[in-house]
Amino acid sequence: MAVLFSVVGLSVLGTFMSGIKVWQKVYQKDSDEDIAIFFDEFSFNLKNTILYNSVPFKGNKTKLSFATFIRTNSKFDGLKEGVGEVIYYWNKKERKIFRIVKNLSDIYRRKEESRMILGDVDNFKLSYYFYDSKEKKYFWSDEWGQKRIPMSVSIYISICCNNKKFVYRRIVNIPIGQI
Repeated sequence: MAVLFSVVGLSVLGTFMSGIKVWQKVYQKDSDEDIAIFFDEFSFNLKNTILYNSVPFKGNKTKLSFATFIRTNSKFDGLKEGVGEVIYYWNKKERKIFRIVKNLSDIYRRKEESRMILGDVDNFKLSYYFYDSKEKKYFWSDEWGQKRIPMSVSIYISICCNNKKFVYRRIVNIPIGQI
């Protein structure tokens, strides 16, 4: 009888452990999916960049802000979509990338609400590609504060997920910056 209980107990334990492994596989964080969503959203915003005097295109290694077409959850129909400001920044201490979307009303009221869009980020670097008409050459710069829009933005991201390091780099061409 004791042998029967131990055999049944071992089979129940084995089934339970298999269930735990399946649950962990289904619910584990998938960095490839998160990074794909981030790059899609980031690229879409940059490709829709517009020149707007109240919202200049400016950036450095870890933060970028620019005017683009946005959609928000505003209570007012006229502010739900249209021109707005998008800000991406990396918080090194928290190891997260945040996104802020502001409609015109939010810009002038200086209201902002950030949303975390990517976590476990060990390194994040932005750089800006442009043509220097004086030197007649193309350059990459870590800072952008000029009145014009750069031709491209390079994004470098290093993520640590499940004790593995993943490095991603994407260059997004900005159509209005090509003019």
